[in-house]
Amino acid sequence: MRHVVRVIDLFVLLLSSVLMLGGSARAFDGGGSEDPRVGYYSSENGDVGFILDRSHETARLRFDDSKEILLLDMVPGPRGDMFLKDETGITVLRLMPFGGATYYDDEQAVGEAFGRAAGADPLALEIHTQGEIKTRMGAVSKRLDQEFGLDIPLVTHWGEEIVDEATMAILWDAVNNTGNALVDMAHDDDSRNALAQKIVRVSFEVGETKQLRLESQDLVIVYAQNGGLEGRPSSRAIQLFLKNNL
Repeated sequence: MRHVVRVIDLFVLLLSSVLMLGGSARAFDGGGSEDPRVGYYSSENGDVGFILDRSHETARLRFDDSKEILLLDMVPGPRGDMFLKDETGITVLRLMPFGGATYYDDEQAVGEAFGRAAGADPLALEIHTQGEIKTRMGAVSKRLDQEFGLDIPLVTHWGEEIVDEATMAILWDAVNNTGNALVDMAHDDDSRNALAQKIVRVSFEVGETKQLRLESQDLVIVYAQNGGLEGRPSSRAIQLFLKNNL
């Protein structure tokens, strides 16, 4: 295993050097932030990439093919490395001082090498209207029904507290992360059967802090009104909660 990791580290170093030489001309060409803590990272063949934003106390990461922004704790390691861990303590990314990075999937066995390729804009919540949120809720429920045979509506109470853009941005993200979690779980037979038997509705509520709970057969997602990205649970946290409680 140590040999595999060493080979990966050497590969990341070479990849990073190539990307920095080839991409440095466009790294700060006016597209994206000039903050060195925010950058776009690309895989060797360029078919996978992500934005990493370390300009906050908690790092933010988003892949090209996903709308979810991951929040990661930054833990210093040996030789100037930085380990980025999710809220469950799992290492998602290893960032090296020369600009290379290693991404670890759920299995944690082998990492994939990335190198910084360009500058990028900081990551933040997107603004969405009430109509767009309702449409997204309907789309998640429809997909669960049509692809997996799960009748799980997503609902919320549109009270006076859900009127400002910041609150609706957090709610949109909570809905999106919940949809990702349920769809991922539905691909597994055992998890899909557990959802079918134990969950009949997903409700979104405003609260002081984010929270997940089960009330009878309702999955309740509580999001913090003024919490920003930290105010909504991640898809991984939702999946872990359901697997531990269903």
